[in-house]
Amino acid sequence: MRIMLLPQNRWHEFRDILPAFAYRFGEQRLTADGMGTLCSLLSAPPSPASSAVITLAIEHQKLLGFAVAKDAGELACLVVVRAEMRGKGIGTKLMQSLCRHFGTLTCNVACDNYSSMQMCFRAGMAAVSMHEGPTGKMTLRFVRTP
Repeated sequence: MRIMLLPQNRWHEFRDILPAFAYRFGEQRLTADGMGTLCSLLSAPPSPASSAVITLAIEHQKLLGFAVAKDAGELACLVVVRAEMRGKGIGTKLMQSLCRHFGTLTCNVACDNYSSMQMCFRAGMAAVSMHEGPTGKMTLRFVRTP
């Protein structure tokens, strides 16, 4: 398996693939804001001033998962892994890739999403606060600092 940062000049190639992948494998846990950010990033022209990163997990030319963060996760952070590939550390590796790129990372996870919380902990993040998320669920704020 290979984890790679997707160069911004190739984002347009994935403007249909990543949202469809997210809808298929996101199990309706991704927020509308997160999906909106993903779609707007993929349809925008490349910008050197962009603070967003997309990282992919690929094996044998098959997309296993992806992660997106904007402003080191302050504006958006989402991770999606193919259902049959979960529990193999792919999400953790994607998060670690984002952390290496930004140096720090923030992610908000609904308190009933145990697997995503576990992924954040395994990526070296710490839960630092709790708040009501956009869907009305209690949500943990995870942060990883260098």
